[in-house]
Amino acid sequence: MAAASSGSDRFAYLRVAETLRREIRAGEFPRGAGLPSVGDLAERFGVADTTVRKALSVLVDDGTVPAATAQALLAGGPGAAGGSGAAEGSGAGLAEARRISVLEAQVGELVESIRMLVRRVEVLESERR
Repeated sequence: MAAASSGSDRFAYLRVAETLRREIRAGEFPRGAGLPSVGDLAERFGVADTTVRKALSVLVDDGTVPAATAQALLAGGPGAAGGSGAAEGSGAGLAEARRISVLEAQVGELVESIRMLVRRVEVLESERR
């Protein structure tokens, strides 16, 4: 399993999603076996939990990961390791957890954008001197 490079790359979630997509399609996570927890994936890829959550959202949107599996992972529920589909019974709470995780990922992206802008301003100021 290849790990995505760490760092402040604002598109790390796309690298995580692409790596997981390849691994899922290659059968490294057999059906019914589930995916590792958000925390385990974050540690493996050297990224924040919010980055993994956003990557999972991408995989749900493109149909690679069933929504129930991702919701269980995002909520840390019983389906997180086994993909049992137990998450479907509490859809409202899981939908809210998914919205929160998407918002957290967006906040993380905004923070990184601000950092990049601050660096750019510093460079421009140093060029003016």
